[in-house]
Amino acid sequence: MFIIFEMDIKAIAILLAFLSSASCVSWQPRVETFPCKKSSGCDDTKPDCGRPADCINHVTPKQDEVAILLTGGDGQFGKSVEVITTNGTSINNTCSLPEMSQLKAEHSQSGLTACGSASGFFEDPFSCIKFGNNGSWITHTKNLLYARASHSSWITPYGDILLIGGRYNWTTTEIVYQNGTSIRSFDPKYDTWNACLIGFPEMFIVTGGSLHSRNSATVSQYDISGWVEDLPDMNKGRNSHGCGFFYNDNMETVLLVTGGYNDDDFAHLSSTETLRLGHSMWHDQQPLPSVRSGLRGISLSDTVLMIGGYNRDNDDDIDDVLRFDTKTSQWKKIGNLQVGRGAPGASLVNMTEVMMFCNSGAEMIALEAFPLVFMFIFFMCF
Repeated sequence: MFIIFEMDIKAIAILLAFLSSASCVSWQPRVETFPCKKSSGCDDTKPDCGRPADCINHVTPKQDEVAILLTGGDGQFGKSVEVITTNGTSINNTCSLPEMSQLKAEHSQSGLTACGSASGFFEDPFSCIKFGNNGSWITHTKNLLYARASHSSWITPYGDILLIGGRYNWTTTEIVYQNGTSIRSFDPKYDTWNACLIGFPEMFIVTGGSLHSRNSATVSQYDISGWVEDLPDMNKGRNSHGCGFFYNDNMETVLLVTGGYNDDDFAHLSSTETLRLGHSMWHDQQPLPSVRSGLRGISLSDTVLMIGGYNRDNDDDIDDVLRFDTKTSQWKKIGNLQVGRGAPGASLVNMTEVMMFCNSGAEMIALEAFPLVFMFIFFMCF
């Protein structure tokens, strides 16, 4: 035994290096400076200026520089967190993140911040939590002005979060500032609950929704001050659907909606529609592989991804990651989530903001165990 554990200084140094690097060293972030607008608490001379909590990054990132953060959802995985790449690959097998500090479903997600939740014994519709720069989920606020679930959210030009409508307060909006305080904002023109929001840097578009004061096919444009105009109605009214946008070959902005539920027909939907901004009519495209609602859309420059959802026909949460082929107007499956997720949170985040904390739990265990390993070696050798 003495021979086995007798080590020279070089061997101990190798052990130290191994234990201290037992994490995702290949994902260490590189320092970048992004051009951005100043917002409260932002210093655009700092190298971390591109962080969503500080500034708004108006540079379109390359797809290999961003990841999709998925959180919670209906069912037993309400605290779980999963990260996938934009090509549909889950990286949780090699790089997992801590679970959320609260159960959340039917919540909104803006970057690294998740707000509201369906009201339950362990869920808090008045709270927002945030994945912090220490690698854990922290409370951003417990004091939203209104309970929020099945609502929408938008990151304002100043880096704050606008929460819109929801199951409990469908005629209100509020702004959650970066310091956690919130104020009431404008009242939306229409009831907004189970709608789907397509966000842009200076404005956003609300599509469909439940209990609509006009009808669930309504599409409206808003900015930070309130309603701007109505756009052409969708062909089919829908709520709890997915949405997004992409740029076509002519660099036109194309809106997309798909799936959801139609209140008039009491029918779950698989249909897909697109609208070129500035045009007068939505056009039907190829449907989803099956009916589903509670799915989440992610907008990329040249396509839209649809993730998760639930199929009420067989009461299953869906683990599909689908990509819309803009050439054929068909949906192609490009991956699977580790678990099916209905009504999760989903957002694009900078890859480095989450990858620097992957397997942080394993790293901490290794670091905490090192003194015991060192003491064991010491006593065995000396």
